[in-house]
Formats: sequence, C-alpha cells, structure tokens
Amino acid sequence: MTVLGPVKILAWLLLATAGLRAAETVSVTMTVSPVVVVQLSTASIAFPEITASDFDAGFVEIEAAVSVTLSSNTGWALSVKTAAADLGTVNGYAKPLIDLEWRRSGGTYVPIGSVDVIAESSTQGITNHTVVFDIRMRLHWSRDLPGTYGLYLDLTLAELAP
Repeated sequence: MTVLGPVKILAWLLLATAGLRAAETVSVTMTVSPVVVVQLSTASIAFPEITASDFDAGFVEIEAAVSVTLSSNTGWALSVKTAAADLGTVNGYAKPLIDLEWRRSGGTYVPIGSVDVIAESSTQGITNHTVVFDIRMRLHWSRDLPGTYGLYLDLTLAELAP
C-alpha cells in the first residue's frame, strides 16, 4: 500500500480537476398546438316504433340519446346543427327540421337547424368532460305519413378564438 503525503495529495487533486473543459448551451423548445378531441357514445340513434300514444302526446323522446366526451387544451365550444334541409321526404311530404329537437339533458328543447348552436363552451381547457343530449321528434297525426325519416346531426367541438 502506498501512502501519499499531503503535498502529493494536493498535486494529484489539482491535476485531476485542472483538465480542459468546454461547455455549450442547448436551447430546448416545444410548441403546443391547440388540440380538441371528441368521442360519441353511439354513431346512430333510432327512435322506437311510433305508437298511437306517441301521436297523441305529440312527440317521441329519447333521453340520453347520445353522450359526447370531449377534451381540449384550450377554450372550446361544442355546437349542434345539421346540413339537411328537412328530415326526409315520404310520398311528397318533407318532414320539417323543426320537428326534431335536442337539448342538453334536463335543459330546454331547441329545434335542430342548419346553423351552429352552441350547446356548451368554456374559455378553459378540459379533460374527459361529458355532455349528454336528449332528442325529441314532434309527431303530427295529420301530416306524418308512414315511412322512414332521418338526418345527420353535426356535433362539432371547436377551439374558441383567443
């Protein structure tokens, strides 16, 4: 075993720490773009078979017809509309759009239209937020002919302008 004296230890430490060094700085950046994600609980909604009781009530309703789960890292708006001009035509009768109504569960029904109507919005980001929609179809004994009516609902999640 070799024993080093105090002078030799000091010299060894100076040599060990006196090596050449070079340092550079690296910039690290990340750009986060706005991201919005929407998921639907179902891709289609079918009303049950319409009965005389439904006609007497003037409508048929499906509560919790579709749930929309959304996430956004920025302010957002969830809107509802359709591109359809009507609910379909049977034997020359075009069922009007206003016969199909929607609402956020527990809210007030609103007729579907061709212009975006905001169902819910926030200026903040959100994760896995669920919005539940009910739908109702107005029925009329005197004009709703037997047949199949329908349309596509556009549920759109969009970034709010800053």
